[in-house]
Amino acid sequence: MKATRPLPTGEYKVGTRTFTVNTGKKEILDGHTDEIRRLSCRIWYPADAEDVKNRKKAEYMNREQAKAMKQNYEKRTANGENVSECYPDAAPAEGKFPLVIYNHGYTSFKEQNSFLCLDLVSHGYVVVTLEHPYEASVTVYDDGTVLKKDKKITKRNTQPFIPGLIAMLRMIKKKGTDEELFRNFDAFQHKYSSYMFGRLDAWAEDTDIVREYVLQNFADMIDLPAGVGLTGHSFGGDTAYALCRRTDHYKCGINIDGGLFGEFGDTVLRYPFMNITSEENYKVVTRCFLDIQSDVYSAVFKQMKHLGFTDLKFAIPVSVGKLPPAVMHTNLCKCHLMFFDKYLKGQDVDMKIQEEKVTLVKR
Repeated sequence: MKATRPLPTGEYKVGTRTFTVNTGKKEILDGHTDEIRRLSCRIWYPADAEDVKNRKKAEYMNREQAKAMKQNYEKRTANGENVSECYPDAAPAEGKFPLVIYNHGYTSFKEQNSFLCLDLVSHGYVVVTLEHPYEASVTVYDDGTVLKKDKKITKRNTQPFIPGLIAMLRMIKKKGTDEELFRNFDAFQHKYSSYMFGRLDAWAEDTDIVREYVLQNFADMIDLPAGVGLTGHSFGGDTAYALCRRTDHYKCGINIDGGLFGEFGDTVLRYPFMNITSEENYKVVTRCFLDIQSDVYSAVFKQMKHLGFTDLKFAIPVSVGKLPPAVMHTNLCKCHLMFFDKYLKGQDVDMKIQEEKVTLVKR
């Protein structure tokens, strides 16, 4: 039985629109190097409450996304299930709001955490999500062009695939200090996941390009002095970590259950950061608690699986963990709102959650 979808809890209605960013750069993925990399993006923003009264709500999935996710588009639409709590091209609400950029997980899509994004916007944020072509489940551009996932990339995550998968399962069972757990993960990534290093650089570059585009083209609704926050699930969370550690373009970031792949040399983490993880994946994020010069937080969710931190928690009963969907969503949103309210809006926030299934502490 599917769980009831959560509604945004803030005061603002949510407007949305899609746009495409042409990076002007040649694609470097094998098999696609004759193409220019284009990024399909979605912006969610606080909308004028009067304007939305005469508008229809947006689709939750377009036809191609539904097909990629093995969903029946016609049936979902006819049953009224294919709607999102936002309004296409709605007039923006008065005021300017802090910007948060979200990156999806590897082989997912830009709306994978729409419930989280909608809730953030309803509390006074602008959220932009971007899609990484061929590494998303499917990419649909505004001009109708469709790019499907490159079927070869999944097995490139760990090479060789089967030995790498076995090594990963063994690694997450090991015990030790944060430093020891990081060394275990670092040895694993250098032996089995060197491919992901290069993709991390590409995703970080994509994010920087989108940030520049959004700040230029949507400046009328963005609170520029507040700075830009980052969040993302899985590899998208790793991208947030890399950008907060390598650049000065972002004020803070959140990683949602992503292993922290990458090379960082002598750099340190100089911006506030939060790791949100399941218990089993805590052992692949401990790098974040080393080499720090700013506030760093750890939020651990019990009875959770990796995919359960996305909208899938409300759609499927397996591979998402046993933590009730409402408990997951409420606390995922709470972690984000507390963190961004503190570091983007400058509010005095007590950054703690002490519940039976969820804990948030400063490290």
